[in-house]
Amino acid sequence: MPNSLCKLTVVDLAVNRNLPGSSNPSQQQQPHPGRRSSRMQPSLRLTVNHRKQTLKVTDGVTAGTIANATKTLKDDKIAQEQLQENNETLKNFLEKAKSRINDLEHSLETTLATENQLQNLLKRKEAVETEGQEIVNKRKVQKTTLIQKLNTAENQIKQVSETAEQLQKEIKVLAD
Repeated sequence: MPNSLCKLTVVDLAVNRNLPGSSNPSQQQQPHPGRRSSRMQPSLRLTVNHRKQTLKVTDGVTAGTIANATKTLKDDKIAQEQLQENNETLKNFLEKAKSRINDLEHSLETTLATENQLQNLLKRKEAVETEGQEIVNKRKVQKTTLIQKLNTAENQIKQVSETAEQLQKEIKVLAD
């Protein structure tokens, strides 16, 4: 209620004296509104309006009672102002916290999306590496096969060369 009118009314604050024969204060006869009972201390009728900051006192009250009521009122007003200030500080803190949470949620979403992209790239890399290793293994087998064929061809050439030389020697012998 920051803008509403705060009104406090204390009506007929009375203290009964402990007199002989008095039992329950609620059973005692109430005095006529215009008169005071000899058994009651003066009562206080206090109306306080925060906005106008007025103080209206009736029915004979001591200055100490007024001072205490005024001090309490001032303390309450200071406490209320401090409470409002604390509430504003908390509201600001909560707004900043909500904003930070939203920022962190957005950052988390971005991080998760990036993580998914990296996982997909890692899977593709592993697939390419696997395929590449398979190709390398095939090439090694092909190389080994080609080396074997080359060795076989070289051996055959060597044998053919040796056979050719033998035949040339035989032809020479026959020609002589």
